[in-house]
Amino acid sequence: MDEKYQKCPHCDSTRRIYLNNKIYCRKCYSKLPKGFDNMFNKCEHLKIRTKKGKKYLYCSLQKKILEKGDCYGCENKKFKKYKHLKKQSSNQRRKESKRFSVFTNDMEICIECGNPKEDKHECIGGSNRSNSIKYGLVVPFCRRCHNNPKIRKKWLLNAQDKFIELHGYNLFIKIFKMDFKKKQERLLYGNIYNSTLNNNNS
Repeated sequence: MDEKYQKCPHCDSTRRIYLNNKIYCRKCYSKLPKGFDNMFNKCEHLKIRTKKGKKYLYCSLQKKILEKGDCYGCENKKFKKYKHLKKQSSNQRRKESKRFSVFTNDMEICIECGNPKEDKHECIGGSNRSNSIKYGLVVPFCRRCHNNPKIRKKWLLNAQDKFIELHGYNLFIKIFKMDFKKKQERLLYGNIYNSTLNNNNS
């Protein structure tokens, strides 16, 4: 009897061949992704729990702690269904197409290194992304600069300074709910304080 595996995305077969530590479908011989059939396969009943700081696997259907490999061949596997991401609204798409910057007029060149622009970055992101678009706290970046956390942090603080210069500190706190410079200082002094304590103890 064949073990209950996930269906092959190409031919819906559940039969496998293992060659040189790689997984292939037995029916169409297509190579399957690494870890396709491993126990962390998004089964609805598989839970990761913690006891006294140690993680362990638990099956909510069988109501028992699992050892590594216990999920193989299980006939009660039920895979989670994931919802598709919500499509971008036409209103949001229109706002993003009209993004402007209070830092530069040339939105086709990376503001940091001068290379051609690949992304438009909202300096204050997350829940404040729409506020950044509204007030022009947007900068053009090439992909390398956009993926650099130090550069993003630098422009976050620059955005705060620019907004305060144009609109005032009170409005900044009212809209963005946080002083990013003070937060940065607290983190910095906290790290310095902890390092000095560690040095004194050792």
